[in-house]
Amino acid sequence: MKIGIFGDSYASPKNANRTPSWINILNQHKDMFVSSYGQSASNFYYTVDQFKTYYKQYDLNIMLVTNPGRIWARHSNTLHGFEKFFNSIDTIEEQLRLRKEHAVSVRQDKVITILETVKNYLLHIQDFEYECYLQELMIRDVLAMDKNLILIPCYSISMINNTKGNLFDVFLKENEAWNYKMHEDQMDIRNCHMTAENNKILAEKIIAYIEQGKEIDLNINDFISPNLESKDFYIKEQK
Repeated sequence: MKIGIFGDSYASPKNANRTPSWINILNQHKDMFVSSYGQSASNFYYTVDQFKTYYKQYDLNIMLVTNPGRIWARHSNTLHGFEKFFNSIDTIEEQLRLRKEHAVSVRQDKVITILETVKNYLLHIQDFEYECYLQELMIRDVLAMDKNLILIPCYSISMINNTKGNLFDVFLKENEAWNYKMHEDQMDIRNCHMTAENNKILAEKIIAYIEQGKEIDLNINDFISPNLESKDFYIKEQK
């Protein structure tokens, strides 16, 4: 079975540590051949665009649904690759701080202008209710194209009327077990934002759906709280 995966960092094919992600586990399972188009920090329209381009190549497609309101500077000639995605005020402010400290070129000045423009848009113009409505319409659109599409919400607001849990709660559960609060001097190397144990649990839920038709339930109680000792493996001090 050929499986296509689409989404944000929860669907990223790039591993930050040597343990297998849920994507790797699916790919190692018998008769499953997996390709992921996940892109960290991307917005939902990017996911939909990738899906429309590639979904017909696969027997089964899985879509990780990010939160509404993210921005994709799709047509920018100044920004490149990962720079084209904006997912929160906090990350934009951090980028502004870093770039202002090291602004030594005309391009850097242009990037700073774009970051300030996006920040002001998010603060003063963006209508989040409208963004949620657009996302729901896109979800209906992709489901009309592929009625067997598996949708997995990354956040509580990813999908309207979602009662099956979300992956961000798993991330928060792990953080709570470690008493960990994200800090700029630390680097988080969890694959798909989860420990190896919880990546395995997610993979098993998807495999159970594919092989047995068992509904994918992201009940937070099904995922483990990692032991404190494992924190040192996943959370590294920035050098």
